[in-house]
Amino acid sequence: MMRENHGLLSESVLNYPAFEIPIDKLFFPIVVDDRFFNSKVCEYCNTSFKCSNEYKYKSSQIVKTTIEKGQFGVKPKNFTDYTLVLSDITKDKPQGNHYLYKTIPGLKNKIFCSNECAYNYAIDKNAVITLLDMVNKAEVRLLVPQTKSMNEKIGNAYKYRGSYTGLKDLKVK
Repeated sequence: MMRENHGLLSESVLNYPAFEIPIDKLFFPIVVDDRFFNSKVCEYCNTSFKCSNEYKYKSSQIVKTTIEKGQFGVKPKNFTDYTLVLSDITKDKPQGNHYLYKTIPGLKNKIFCSNECAYNYAIDKNAVITLLDMVNKAEVRLLVPQTKSMNEKIGNAYKYRGSYTGLKDLKVK
């Protein structure tokens, strides 16, 4: 089977049976011109950094938090009274806590240099931070004051990883 040569690999490598890797599975680095990025200042640590004009982070103020014991597959009590419900309960760790949050409607654009700064802002301001996680297929994730302890309880090594939402869009109206 002959493959299209993209100039990065020799014909003999692409056509050798052990290297029959689909071209769409190969990694091709892309160089991005620095002119596409602007200098921004992190709203938490005041670090100057370069980024695109897109807002990766948004925040909403938490006005009420309730933490209750729970188990896998069982919804928390009165969950409909809250804007957001997260948990540190998984199929592998079926006992844990539900975290219920009532927030002020609407999201405000924020500029942070890292998830760690966004998480620290969430603690200091008692806020929910939504973020567009480009590393994980552009998923929308949530950071809350309890994110670090939730990740520790479920065994996630990355302590500032936001909770999964299933959303792929982060629009502010």
